Amino acid sequence: MLKLLDVTTLGTPTVTATPFCKLDRVLLNNDWLEAGFHCTAHFNPPGCLSDHSPGMFLFFDNPAPKPKPFRFFNMWADHPDFIPTIERRWRLNVEGTPQFRLCRKLKALKSSLKAFNNLHYSHISVRAKEADLALQDAQTHLESNPGDVTVRDSLGDLRKKATFLAEAERHFYFQKAKIHFLKQGDRNTKFFHDMVKRNAARNSILAITKADGSIITSAPEIAQEFVNSTHRSWVLRIRHYRAVTPAEVKTAVFQISDNKAPGPDGYTSCFFKKAWNIVGDLVCSAVMDFFRSGRMLRQLNHTIIALVPKSEHSPSVADYRPISCCNVIYKVITKIIADRLSPALMQLVDSSQAAFVGGRNITDNIFLAQEMVRQYSRKRISPRCTINVDLRKAFDSVSWTFLSRVLHGGIERLPAWTFPGEERP
Repeated sequence: MLKLLDVTTLGTPTVTATPFCKLDRVLLNNDWLEAGFHCTAHFNPPGCLSDHSPGMFLFFDNPAPKPKPFRFFNMWADHPDFIPTIERRWRLNVEGTPQFRLCRKLKALKSSLKAFNNLHYSHISVRAKEADLALQDAQTHLESNPGDVTVRDSLGDLRKKATFLAEAERHFYFQKAKIHFLKQGDRNTKFFHDMVKRNAARNSILAITKADGSIITSAPEIAQEFVNSTHRSWVLRIRHYRAVTPAEVKTAVFQISDNKAPGPDGYTSCFFKKAWNIVGDLVCSAVMDFFRSGRMLRQLNHTIIALVPKSEHSPSVADYRPISCCNVIYKVITKIIADRLSPALMQLVDSSQAAFVGGRNITDNIFLAQEMVRQYSRKRISPRCTINVDLRKAFDSVSWTFLSRVLHGGIERLPAWTFPGEERP
């Protein structure tokens, strides 16, 4: 297999004939990605002489290295010293509300986990390779010197270490590659490593086409263009209110996938699951404190906005989909609210809305639209028309005042949960 990857393109790499197709491409292989070159391709309109678009291959300087934020890697939880490390740091005495104490302890824990990673997992690929070579050398030496008791006794420890580091390396690249379709299998770290490089290349925003057609390549200007775009785009009565329980909080935590992208604090749900006996009580207290007070600590409410390209050809700001990466505690709170609302959605949401309701499917409306438009070209039918409504970034056009008033007719505390104030320690 050639293992080629499309370069991010700007301009018009398609022909205007019907059907539309992409005739012109710039392809890279894994060796190019390993070399660390940053590039994109710009295609001009094809004109009238050819179906092909003339293109330019643009190179960019390597971006200046930035300090990497803390990220919790799930492989840490498999080490025998993981729980003792959490226990020692979690004894830190912090005064304040449950939410504040949880955030402060999670922040203090980061330094211990970084030291833990440097001690056991830094340069994991190099460590795994060295451990495997040490095991092979010991096995080769033992074949030549079967009477060497020292090497024979150490063989078990060497094999255990090599296996542990190899599995840790697989988990490391599996988490970074975000291959959700692969559940079990062999190590295949080469495949995961290639996917990490491909994802990094695909997610790099090297150039953007502005509304006036000009292309910007400066990182600060690209960031400002996304900020400007964001600024431009700007119930059923439940009688018996039931308080949130620790069991409900734990269930919500354990329902979140281990490999979901972490929020600004860097912790995945795997951390909370593995260390639940240590951190569980404070997590439950923090979540229940929010539901009692309706106020959320600012640190818990922070999110990371990730820009995901809608397609391989993403020339402008509108071709990127913003995704919010929230902290696990925030996800737990929203999951509890969603679970409590789900029984009422069938009565709150009209039957014509086929998405986001259990038992319905958004594809039903696609089939309905196809049937309605079918044979529109017939002459002996009544006059009719089709209205295409552009719902891009519909979330930005929501009237929050109206939504707040609607929610006041539903669950007693739902407006306070949905529009919480920020709590200070």
